[in-house]
Amino acid sequence: MVGPVPEGIRLLQRSLDLCPTAPVVDRAAALIGLALTSSHIGAAEPALRASDAALTLLDDADPAHDVLVLEAHLRRCNALADMGAGEELRSAAVAFGAACDRRDPPGPMRAAALWSVGAVQFQDGNMAAVVETLTAAHEISARSGFAAGEGISDLHLAWYLLADPRAAPERARRALVLLVRAVTVFGRQANRSNELSVLYAGR
Repeated sequence: MVGPVPEGIRLLQRSLDLCPTAPVVDRAAALIGLALTSSHIGAAEPALRASDAALTLLDDADPAHDVLVLEAHLRRCNALADMGAGEELRSAAVAFGAACDRRDPPGPMRAAALWSVGAVQFQDGNMAAVVETLTAAHEISARSGFAAGEGISDLHLAWYLLADPRAAPERARRALVLLVRAVTVFGRQANRSNELSVLYAGR
């Protein structure tokens, strides 16, 4: 996360190319980093390939791989969401949730899994479920001290409320309340891109 993102991508790819026999956890971590940095520049397909490669390397039954398995699932869901891959995202969200259920994940990871579930529920037009899921993600984030997760949960829910074709004035008002709460959270952090996202949603 330090320096230009393309530089990070080149460094990670070079490391992977030069260290084919590195420990599995190190290669998987590098691939997850590659997925994250690729997503940052809008390269969803390379992000998906890197996530899939990491999951192929990791052993789902090995507790030592737990954190990396969940990170790889998260990056896979993010890439598919960016690609607008509806049915693939549905399967990925289910797999991510199941991976969490087999473990005792930290609050931020559980909240991230719920964001993916909420995206699928919105695709299905089930707004009641979306509200329930993302409200739960906000509460989990708050309990675990994941401030950014609180804001992201509110931002996602606001976008879905505003994008719902059946949106009514009360939904717009609720979205505005969520956006105000989100921008307050993001204002206490150094990453200003989230603040801009909230302001864009509210304009």
